[in-house]
Amino acid sequence: FVSAPGKNDLSKVAKMVERAFEGEPQQFEFWGLRKNGEIFPEFVRLNKGKYGGKDVVVAFSLDISEEKKNEELLRESEKRFRTVFQTSPDAISINELKSGRYLEINNQFTQLTGFARDEIVGKAIEPLGIWLSTEEQSEFVKKIEKNGEVRNYEAHFRIKSGEVRMGSLSARMVELDGRPCVISVTRDITEEKIINKQISQLASVIEQASEAVVITDIAGNIEYVNSAFERLTGYSRKEAIGKKPSILKSGKQDNEFYVNLWQTIKSGQIWHGVFINRKKNGNLFYEDATIFPVKDRFGKTINFAAVKRDITKERQLEGQLHQSQKLEAIGQLAGGVAHDFNNLLTAINGYSEMILMDIDEKNPVRGDVQEILKAGKRAADLTRQLLAFSRKQVIQPQILNINTVISDSLRMLRRLIGEDIQLEIILDETVSPIEADPGQIEQILVNLALNARDAIHEKAVRGRPKRIAIETANCFLNESYVQDHIGSHSGKHVLLTVSDSGAGMDKETASKAFEPFFTTKGVGKGTGLGLSTVYGIVKQNNGSIFAYSEPGEGTIFKIYWPCSGSELSDGEDVSNENSLEGNETLLIVEDEPEVRHFIQRGLERLGYKIFSAINGQKALDFVTQEKPQIDLLFTDVIMPQMDGKELSEKLQKIYPGLKVLFASGYTDNHIAHRGVLDPGVHLISKPYSVKSVVRNIRKLLDQEG
Repeated sequence: FVSAPGKNDLSKVAKMVERAFEGEPQQFEFWGLRKNGEIFPEFVRLNKGKYGGKDVVVAFSLDISEEKKNEELLRESEKRFRTVFQTSPDAISINELKSGRYLEINNQFTQLTGFARDEIVGKAIEPLGIWLSTEEQSEFVKKIEKNGEVRNYEAHFRIKSGEVRMGSLSARMVELDGRPCVISVTRDITEEKIINKQISQLASVIEQASEAVVITDIAGNIEYVNSAFERLTGYSRKEAIGKKPSILKSGKQDNEFYVNLWQTIKSGQIWHGVFINRKKNGNLFYEDATIFPVKDRFGKTINFAAVKRDITKERQLEGQLHQSQKLEAIGQLAGGVAHDFNNLLTAINGYSEMILMDIDEKNPVRGDVQEILKAGKRAADLTRQLLAFSRKQVIQPQILNINTVISDSLRMLRRLIGEDIQLEIILDETVSPIEADPGQIEQILVNLALNARDAIHEKAVRGRPKRIAIETANCFLNESYVQDHIGSHSGKHVLLTVSDSGAGMDKETASKAFEPFFTTKGVGKGTGLGLSTVYGIVKQNNGSIFAYSEPGEGTIFKIYWPCSGSELSDGEDVSNENSLEGNETLLIVEDEPEVRHFIQRGLERLGYKIFSAINGQKALDFVTQEKPQIDLLFTDVIMPQMDGKELSEKLQKIYPGLKVLFASGYTDNHIAHRGVLDPGVHLISKPYSVKSVVRNIRKLLDQEG
């Protein structure tokens, strides 16, 4: 053999040769040297033999270069396998199929289960109790035996601490040393399952949410919309995805609005605001939106998300509330003005009336005074309308059938609207009784009919029917309707509808329709108090009124009047008027000097004895000190220091059964509630005349008891 230099231990080889001569076969590996100088491994076997009659050692040599190369590859493969086996992020185990005994496990298996290697290897599966469910274990084994492998089998397992986890198993059946075995790879998916459940729940919530959710890429292209977006906008997912949110633009907001939005969210901040957007069908809607950047774990913006809510109805309700509050404030102002103005008119009209009583028919001044009185009465009509709007006029409600009032008013209404306009009456015969002042119902009918007449004349289109319709019906307002209509109340109502084929109104005009002195008519053609009077009357009676109109399409007024639980009554007979003169003693209490002087003079001329005071306290002091005999107290309601109601209560303790007549420009709830007089209370409204005061005084004084 040619030995490779420095590669073999030749002394050891020599000893093997000696032992072979002694008859002991030897074998070993040897590094040989080829002729070309290449060193190669060979397997050598030495046996004793005979050759030419002599003892010899026969050497057999086999080149094992390939075997050595394969062995090296196998060792490297085993090393790599061991490295992969031990460093795998998944738990790996090798088990005998039949016994379930663990033959090998990796480091991740011990980390996952908490068991040490010596607690697992050589032990069977079942005593360790790693499988939580015998059913899951049995199913796993059946699948392995049937298919030879299992992929992504999910099962529960218990770790050493007793905690139950969820695993995903993939396994294959192999044969090792002639035994059927199973190599299993287990991945702990407990957290993944929890996260997936949370994601699923979140997705379900987003999908079922009432708010619209939109997700875009950083360029603003829509990647996701939920069902609420589809319902809100009318665009399907397929139509929206890939488009930009600008498909909803209405043109109602300027470019600066959108520039500010994009600057805000691109800088990483949250934007909140209100869009006026347009649906697929063209309808506009208000949308409250919060838009924010979505960032990855490195803080980089990867998406934009928007949560949007339709606030169209809220905006409409806010508008209704604002309008209601504005009308309430205007009503307060109008009531105050009317009260002060009524005091002035009482003096103006009263003195005019008294002058006329003293002036001869032929006196040229008489005509001037009559014109003053006529103007004063027109002014009084205006104040009555203001009081109606401000809900401060005194009313005398009774249980009535609204159909009866309408029927009784038909002749007057037809005369007011003219022969060229068709008046249609559609009355529900089963309509419920209501509690109302018949005069107020007539006021409503007259004002709405005149408004409709003027609207029809304003339109003046030939060939178009000129029509006013008055309808009644029973209805019930539920809570849903009330929530959407500020100022309305739930319960049974009688619906009075007055519609016309007139010019109609745009939204802005309709929003001001009930404001006093607002009119679309020309100068001198209207006071602007007609609809405000109707509004005030309806509100005073706890009803509600709404106007529906479109330009060129006419107008519909719907009045909801609460039903009464009482039955209709026959009413009272009115007695004949007696003489206005008298000799009784009256106490007049009025804080306005002009009014006090006028009525005192007028009553004295008719024979009455008069005591007067400027307010309630002065009157009480006078009575306490002088103790005069008084037959009737005629007092203003609203006065400084002590009002008329308090004064009457104190005097009736001094004079039991004292008759009292109140006077006021408006009641202000002192002696009435919602304008309805308390039982047994008698009141005359300002401005009044001497005759109207005396009629009321005589009615009280002539009563028995």
